[in-house]
Amino acid sequence: MDISGIEFKFDDFFWMGSVDLPSWHGYRSFNESSELLSSDYPLMLRYEECETPPVPSRFSETIDWLINNAEYLHNQILEKILQEFGNESRMCGYSAKLDGLKTLNNATDIKQFVIPNIVYIHEANNGSVGKIGIRFSCRWDTDHELGLVIVDGEVSAFGYGSRAFEG
Repeated sequence: MDISGIEFKFDDFFWMGSVDLPSWHGYRSFNESSELLSSDYPLMLRYEECETPPVPSRFSETIDWLINNAEYLHNQILEKILQEFGNESRMCGYSAKLDGLKTLNNATDIKQFVIPNIVYIHEANNGSVGKIGIRFSCRWDTDHELGLVIVDGEVSAFGYGSRAFEG
C-alpha cells in the first residue's frame, strides 16, 4: 500500500514503511564505533483496526507535513529536548550519566545523547494533520527511552518511549 509515495507493508502487527529525512542526518550510534547513522527512519501507522488496510486519506496529510517540515520539526525537537533535559532538576538521578548535557549551549549538540528510533503517524480525520510520535534511544535511560508527541506542528508532550506510541 502506497501513501504519500511511501510503501507500507503489514508486519503481522502494524503497517510499516520508511521515510528519509535528510535534515535529520548526523546522529551517531552509541556503540564504540560511533558510526554515522542513516537518515532513513521506520514509519509506523497507528490506528485502531490495524489488521485492515489503512485509509490513505487519514495519514497522507500528516506524512506530507512531516516530510515538508522535517528540518523545522527537527530543530524544534532538539531545542525542546535541551530545554527539558538540560537542567539538573529535570534529570534527577541521571546526572552521573549526563555530565556533558548540562554544559551544552547548542541544541544540535544534543545528538550525542539521543538517536531517533521510529516515527509513529497517528490516524487523523480526512484532510487534517494528525499527531506524530517520535521515540528516541537516549543515553540517560536506555530501558525506557524518550518519547515525544507533535500536535499542530509543535512538541506537546514528553515521556518515556511509549508516550510516542500512545500519542
